[in-house]
Amino acid sequence: MKKLVFLFFAISIVFSGVAQKKIIGLTADARVKESFNVVDKETGNFAVFLEENDYVRGFLFDKNYNEIGRIKATDLPSKFKTFIGYQVKGSKINLFMNTQNGRSYGIMIFDFKTGFSHVQELDFKLKGEIFIESISSNNTFYLFSIPKNSSQINIYEFNENLTPILHEIKFKENAFLDRRDRPIKLNKFIFKRDAISGKLSIVTGKIEHNAPNSIEITSKKFKLYHFENKVTFTSDRYNEFTYLITIDLDNYKFSTKRVLKPSFDGSRLGLKSNSFLFDNTLFQIICNTKQLRLRMVDIATEKIVKEYSLMKEETFYFKNTAIILEGGDFDKYRELDKTAQFLRKISQANAGISVYKQNKVYEITFGSSLDKPDNPYIIIGATVGGIGGVLIVASFNTLTSTFNGYTNTKSVRVTGLFDDDFNHIEGRIQKNPFDKIKEYYERNKNIRAQTIFKNNDDFIYGFYKQNQDLYEVIKF
Repeated sequence: MKKLVFLFFAISIVFSGVAQKKIIGLTADARVKESFNVVDKETGNFAVFLEENDYVRGFLFDKNYNEIGRIKATDLPSKFKTFIGYQVKGSKINLFMNTQNGRSYGIMIFDFKTGFSHVQELDFKLKGEIFIESISSNNTFYLFSIPKNSSQINIYEFNENLTPILHEIKFKENAFLDRRDRPIKLNKFIFKRDAISGKLSIVTGKIEHNAPNSIEITSKKFKLYHFENKVTFTSDRYNEFTYLITIDLDNYKFSTKRVLKPSFDGSRLGLKSNSFLFDNTLFQIICNTKQLRLRMVDIATEKIVKEYSLMKEETFYFKNTAIILEGGDFDKYRELDKTAQFLRKISQANAGISVYKQNKVYEITFGSSLDKPDNPYIIIGATVGGIGGVLIVASFNTLTSTFNGYTNTKSVRVTGLFDDDFNHIEGRIQKNPFDKIKEYYERNKNIRAQTIFKNNDDFIYGFYKQNQDLYEVIKF
């Protein structure tokens, strides 16, 4: 294979109001199958990893897009199936992986200073625990699990020498209550038991802060929010309330809240509900075929800030878009005319709500995801192939999978605009960064192996142009 050559140049092109500021171009003979990225939030450095044939090539850049180093890794794992996070120590990046059953773990090491790469299995296994999720925060890797039949969350903090430090978050016996106010263990309302195999599993909606999260992700009943060095888990198993568990990763202090949802008089049959956490506000939605309520709650005071009610006979008075049905089996895109149609559709699947803020305006989208496999290992465009088979990077690059869900949606939804006091305001929905990236993608049909990440306030888009054998990174 010919030597790969990196070309750096800046270019300013304006299309559809979007400035394409800087490009990193990589020419190669081999087809780039997939790409993924790591961002060092302390320095602004970032790495892009390209999977080509039977190897992975890593490239490290500083915040000004200057190359720091590059590595070709041919020692790909055969046992591990999923990339779940990373750890950055200067010019050394550790990529954490696990097996499909979530019990065994390993790392793929890229040392850009020495040019060394290596795969090794960690002396660490989950025993009697179920893997929940993992995150990378302040260049430290954290793994979350729940011991079976417990009200406890285990947090494994991996330090520089890869020795996990266990932090046990133990909740009191009556910390969690069911709809009849009876004590219930934590695992009882976040795990799902497979009807055929009887195995316990969990599907987590991993939320990217202030990004246009899709209804497919936000309609999950159990979600993880990560902002700065705090994580919050929310559970919407019950239509009566939302549970919030917040953990400070600096000192491992934690708190729980049980926030009541809006309610309807009469029968509870057919109710759908969910929530979305944005900054210090919890947005809750509950609906059936006859009515819908949207509530905003201040988390600090637990006071209701605003609430909207809508009956099926009414005009949808707090929306700013058409009611959109997208990705259906027969109609790829259709607009619904009546509120009753929307309520009927949203009540047929998992309801969800998503909040995004741009230009000081809240964009609140509510709807439901249409029928899709509820499988944490299947996310469109989020796999990396290797010698050992398929390596999945969906949990690893949350923003990329969020974009995939946004652009490959199968949902019914509507969006409204609201001011800082959550009053509905008139106006048109402005294009967000995902819309702009999607426009670029649709103009270049030969694009493959996409990855998206944020560096400061910029959205960075990496992709492979198949017809030119060129990998590019641009800034929006």
